[in-house]
Amino acid sequence: GRLIGRALKDGLVDRMMIYIAPKIFGDQNAVSSVAGLNVLKVDRAVGLDRITVDYLKPDFLIQGYVHRNR
Repeated sequence: GRLIGRALKDGLVDRMMIYIAPKIFGDQNAVSSVAGLNVLKVDRAVGLDRITVDYLKPDFLIQGYVHRNR
């Protein structure tokens, strides 16, 4: 999570590929998948443009190009 967060913060990421599996796990000490951005408001979040979603049974692949709101 820290590596992804740092790469996003430093502007090193052009495109994201996010896999989502239909499984939920974790606890109060779980590490975030993206850490260190310190974004507290939705309008300051890193967004994605030109998004595609593929259903990979049973998972999903979301792809998009990073859009900086800052």
